[in-house]
Amino acid sequence: MTDPINGTADTIPLIGQNHTYYSSKWQDHQKPSVYCGFNLAALLVTPFWLAYRHLYDWLIFYVLLQSVFVAGASFLPWLFYAAGLGADLVSSQLLFILTGFTLLHLGFGLKANALYYRRIQHLKNHGNASPLFYRSGASVKSGIITGLSALLFAVLVNVPLANWTYNPALEPGIYVFSDDNPVPEGVLDVRDEPDFVKYEARINLLFIHDEPIGDRSFRLLLERETDSGNGMAITRDRSFGIFSSSEVTLDLLDSEDPLTDTGTYHLTIFLDEEEIADTVFSISL
Repeated sequence: MTDPINGTADTIPLIGQNHTYYSSKWQDHQKPSVYCGFNLAALLVTPFWLAYRHLYDWLIFYVLLQSVFVAGASFLPWLFYAAGLGADLVSSQLLFILTGFTLLHLGFGLKANALYYRRIQHLKNHGNASPLFYRSGASVKSGIITGLSALLFAVLVNVPLANWTYNPALEPGIYVFSDDNPVPEGVLDVRDEPDFVKYEARINLLFIHDEPIGDRSFRLLLERETDSGNGMAITRDRSFGIFSSSEVTLDLLDSEDPLTDTGTYHLTIFLDEEEIADTVFSISL
């Protein structure tokens, strides 16, 4: 690769301000197109430095990569759920985004001088073939206006993206939830064998079937493990014939009632006396 930085008058205008800094950095390294020193400005104010040096294609890449990290964080809760992990999801998402952004800035800090070397070499060898992406010199006006515009665009895209979480729909089955929470819509809204605190809220059930119930009889059987652990005591056994859709939401148990016992409960759903699904939950003090 031919070195385009030779101190001649035709290269200095291509670099513009701080041409001595970049010339010395490139001449001090054997492979300046790969690495030629650390650029602190590119680390600290990446979008502004890219816009200042007219590296607009890399500025677009910077904004897109930010969105990739934010989108990746939106899938973290589901990944934790699939792996059976119980970490603080909000903190994990924030840490993932901050780590991604830090690595992104660090990468530009390490590669900025090399990227700019390639740009100047292209300008010298091929000229200003694309006025938008291959401009020479530097511009404070571009650095401020274009840099701020890129950040504004990133905020407009990433804030809604950060507020969205990938939450796959629930599979057919029984799900129990309290009045303190909305009706669950996805796998992240439910827990396996949930434990409810007595006196806090009513407990409800959501039943999802793979086809409409139609005219079949819907029966729920709620049993509690006895204190001795040798059997089951029926808490509720009721049949309904009023449901036709594939989803049923019902009040199940009032944990605020002093007469409601603590312990482990087993809930079973029957359609026309055929057992369809079951689940387990508990109430504790």
